[in-house]
Amino acid sequence: MKSQINMTGSAKLSTFNQFQNTCDEHGIIFTDKDIDVLRDRFSLYGDEYQSNLMSAIRKRAELNNKRQKHIEEILSESCNVPKRYMAAKKEDLSAEVLKEIDAFTTGRIEGLFLPGGPGIGKTHLAVSLMRESILSAERDITFQAPDRFYVKQYLRPYFQAIPDLLSEIRNTFDDDNDLSEKQLMEKYTGEGKDQNHSFLVLDDLGSEKKTDWSEQTIYTLIDHRYRNLKRTIITSNFSLNEISKKYNDRSASRITEICEVVTL
Repeated sequence: MKSQINMTGSAKLSTFNQFQNTCDEHGIIFTDKDIDVLRDRFSLYGDEYQSNLMSAIRKRAELNNKRQKHIEEILSESCNVPKRYMAAKKEDLSAEVLKEIDAFTTGRIEGLFLPGGPGIGKTHLAVSLMRESILSAERDITFQAPDRFYVKQYLRPYFQAIPDLLSEIRNTFDDDNDLSEKQLMEKYTGEGKDQNHSFLVLDDLGSEKKTDWSEQTIYTLIDHRYRNLKRTIITSNFSLNEISKKYNDRSASRITEICEVVTL
């Protein structure tokens, strides 16, 4: 059902959709309270309220654009998300998928394992949850005074493809590298003192060249994140049974213990 707010001349507003609460013209999200306020103002002031409302809508659209740009900068510069997946968002997900990942988004479990063939949306889903982690912190803003506010601390997510992760660790073997293997591993296991990846997306497990070293490194990483209750999303073209054969039973077992399996 749609509700129309009529205005005179060229200033006529787009239709407000009460279910999605968006202004089609400006792409702004309104709450139910916003819509009630709009109705009240128009019933009281009519055209006199028109210019103030349009100015407020434009300002809100500008702020929304800046906010989206800010989030994309965080995802790119601080979270290592590839450009191809930068626009991924929770709204892209179906109701069925949202139900499947509910235990993760509500914090009842620490991890998700997303298996399946290429191109089905595994990485898109993972990045959309990274974005949601950032957005959820922005929703927890408490204003203590007009010029002073508090933003809830959140777990900044980090994205890394398994082959790139192993390459990064191997680079620590060089004498001129500032980080030791132990320091880098602690960063990814979430056990380091400084930069910790407390929310980590491990993309494309199984695409790396398998060696005894890579197998042990991946197991150690997943095992330590399991022990320390760190939020972890793992994507792979392989099922858990195939992971068990490719690596070993203990790796598949750890993934099962830390993650809920969601098949897209």
